[in-house]
Amino acid sequence: MKKILNTLLLSVLLISSQILVADEGMWIPSEINSRMLKLDRLNISLEDIFSTKKASLKDAIVLFGGGCTGEIVSDKGLIFTNHHCGRSYIVNHSDTVNDYLKNGFWAHSYEQELKNNGLTISIVQSLKNVTDYVTEGLEGAGSLDEKNEIANTNTQLLLEEYKEELGIEYFVAPYYQGNEFYLIAIQTFKDIRLVGAPPRSVGEFGQESDNWMWPRHSGDFSVFRIYANKNNEPAEYAEDNVPYQPKKSLKLDVSGVNEGDFTMIYGFPGRTEQYITSYDIDQRINKVNPLRISYREKYLSILKKYMTLNSQNLLTYTSKYNRTSNYYKKMIGQNLGLKKVNILKKKRKFEELCSKRKLQKKRTDYIRNLNTIKNLNEKQEEFALENVSYYEIRQMVNELKQPFDLVITETNTPEKIIEQITKAKNNLNGRNAIKDLEKEVFINILSIYLNAPKNEVNTTFRKYIQDEYNGSLEAAYTDIQNNSILLNQASFKKLITSKTKKVIKKFSKDPVYKLKQAFENDYRNLSRTEWAKIRTQLQEAHKQYMADIMILVPEKLYYPDANSTLRIASGQVKNSTNYDNEKMNYFTTVKSM
Repeated sequence: MKKILNTLLLSVLLISSQILVADEGMWIPSEINSRMLKLDRLNISLEDIFSTKKASLKDAIVLFGGGCTGEIVSDKGLIFTNHHCGRSYIVNHSDTVNDYLKNGFWAHSYEQELKNNGLTISIVQSLKNVTDYVTEGLEGAGSLDEKNEIANTNTQLLLEEYKEELGIEYFVAPYYQGNEFYLIAIQTFKDIRLVGAPPRSVGEFGQESDNWMWPRHSGDFSVFRIYANKNNEPAEYAEDNVPYQPKKSLKLDVSGVNEGDFTMIYGFPGRTEQYITSYDIDQRINKVNPLRISYREKYLSILKKYMTLNSQNLLTYTSKYNRTSNYYKKMIGQNLGLKKVNILKKKRKFEELCSKRKLQKKRTDYIRNLNTIKNLNEKQEEFALENVSYYEIRQMVNELKQPFDLVITETNTPEKIIEQITKAKNNLNGRNAIKDLEKEVFINILSIYLNAPKNEVNTTFRKYIQDEYNGSLEAAYTDIQNNSILLNQASFKKLITSKTKKVIKKFSKDPVYKLKQAFENDYRNLSRTEWAKIRTQLQEAHKQYMADIMILVPEKLYYPDANSTLRIASGQVKNSTNYDNEKMNYFTTVKSM
């Protein structure tokens, strides 16, 4: 490989209507060819990049924690990943005495490496196109529900043919908006240990802890190691486990990088929406993103105020802050970038091109499908905005995080009811939680919701706050603090030791339960009724739209949207231009820092 191999988690929204050049795109590694990658810039073969018959680069690329990319860099299972991907595990090992987040952590022996409960690392074993199998029988199907049922049945029958081996799981992932399907096998390791992390001043230099700001100035890395049993197989944590011996590990080139060098990215990008229409983007830029930004901006300002007071506050809320900040910056950057490149104009130009070709060729229902997407977006707008509020509030307001179901069923047993009430208690009495902070969050975040334009969706919660507390969120919060069983240890102990019927009757009058039910009621109605139908119809319309444009513009190279599965991309190292049209070097300098 010439000069450099990068593995980065790419989860940016890539939207372009231009015809693809050969080094654009996030390709399925098992399908790559010379049109997708500039193979003249490589001195290794396609089989060296991806193979199921011999060790290849894919065996050194890992899915870290279910949402990040990592790479194996030694024959002892050493892993590099982003600092912000390892942060929550670093925080879990930290306290005010041993503050590894602030000061960094380095193990000087295998014995000093720290285990991480719940952390997994997965390695792709194979990728196989199974579109014909999954879609068999769909042509004769009528309704969308019937088509989905046939596809789901086919998928389940396919998975039943592949018995799970030790640590290996199979799943089917859709590509090209459900026009193609791949069977993916992954091997998952569960004994993952922390080896090293830089001080926070390096890992989050300039408070830049995410992937959305360029050029990068932070030392955004952390180091872990995969452990296996003595047969080199996945195993639960055990003291006698040994470092994993990988099929392949990456060699590091420390000689430097020059402008024009070949670069290749291999990893697990999150989600992209390359092929959505101008109507989808218009709603995203002008309605959905601004609402999401307003929630996160307020929440981050409250967290930051308290986190700067002392190191304990910083440790308690740093994961919440950075998790919220990540997509906050994404939404801001997304809006800036899409407007800067005039994406709506470009998308509409592309849609006009497709419309003209449709009229000439008459081989698709493109125009009808495009109008369907337009009309469905108009119908779903207030539902989509309500969904943003529901999601953001549940992430931020502790009192509304835990759903309750007090109805006893075959699956929702009395034990489950006690379990969910106990979980809610733990949410409200979180470790080192700051009461003043949580109160500010409750009042300010719910104020955004109540002050939003009224619609037919969000009526129950508004009415509850008005009827129960005369519209005062402060009164609602005070009622919870003074009267909730969840915040009184003696009352809580008495409650969960009572008979089931008494537990249900008493807790159904609790102010936390009543608040949550009023909040959940709107969303339950929204997700179960009209919006659910619209989303299903939109999904099918986008699938048809994708099929249409691939027919109408065959000269374009189409790579599938990212969906957290393994992808590969290539290009060149180049300078860039920032939002102020200033030239930015491809390397960091003291001046730029």
